[in-house]
Amino acid sequence: MKRVFIVANVSKPAVGRALEQWKPWIAQRAKIVTIETDGEYNLSRVEADLILVLGGDGTLLSVARRLQAGRFP
Repeated sequence: MKRVFIVANVSKPAVGRALEQWKPWIAQRAKIVTIETDGEYNLSRVEADLILVLGGDGTLLSVARRLQAGRFP
């Protein structure tokens, strides 16, 4: 079973609602490793096959920067 790490910007009301609606659907198809909502997780330690980012452009760019920082000290 694939492992999914979810990053969700729940400060956006639509994201929180979508996360709650989609969580059961995702859980039937993959193992949810963690759901991060605070931006504090060390992404260099993520053990997942997929990172699902829920938010806007800023959330996606933030996750990309955090992933790159973990790879290139």
